[in-house]
Amino acid sequence: MNPIKHLQRFYKSLNKRVIQPAYRYLKPLIRWIKNDPYEIELIAHKSFLNSDFALVYNVLNYEHYNFNTWKISALTSGYQLGLDKLTPKDEQIYIVLDTKFHDAFGHWFFESAIWLPKIKWVLDAHPNAKLYLREVKNFKSQILEYFGIMPSKICTQFSAHKNICIFPNPCTALNDIDDFAKFKCMIEDFSKEFAICTVDTGLVCL
Repeated sequence: MNPIKHLQRFYKSLNKRVIQPAYRYLKPLIRWIKNDPYEIELIAHKSFLNSDFALVYNVLNYEHYNFNTWKISALTSGYQLGLDKLTPKDEQIYIVLDTKFHDAFGHWFFESAIWLPKIKWVLDAHPNAKLYLREVKNFKSQILEYFGIMPSKICTQFSAHKNICIFPNPCTALNDIDDFAKFKCMIEDFSKEFAICTVDTGLVCL
């Protein structure tokens, strides 16, 4: 037998039987030593089940991918459903709102802003929480002000250490007919809250 082929065959067997199992076993330690981030995916319905929000700790960055998935890079693995784990002692709380096409008014309004009634409740219940935006635009600021969310409660940067990021269940109603019932309820809630906020701010709609 050709010595090179023999060595290749030996290495392949060694890699399969020893190296790869050892790597999987030592992967958490290697990740800790190298400080490599975890990659977390939150998929609408599948990950969120019946919950509106998920908590991810020590987030480095995120991407809203393919309309129904958050792809998150974090220093802490896993996530928690719901907001029950939040406490008054938690300081760096960020609510992620901007999705894939956040710079377009229609996308932002129907995919992000419809969460504002529930997000406003979170901001009121947790004074340390802030709304994280990829980018501040006039139409975002105006609608947020209607809901009583002032610039002091908005940020475009956050610290990667000891943060808690709240991710809403991605809204896919514009692309997924199965989500229409929930989307309709959210639009109705948004419309009611928007009308109340408009009256409170003294605006008159003709």
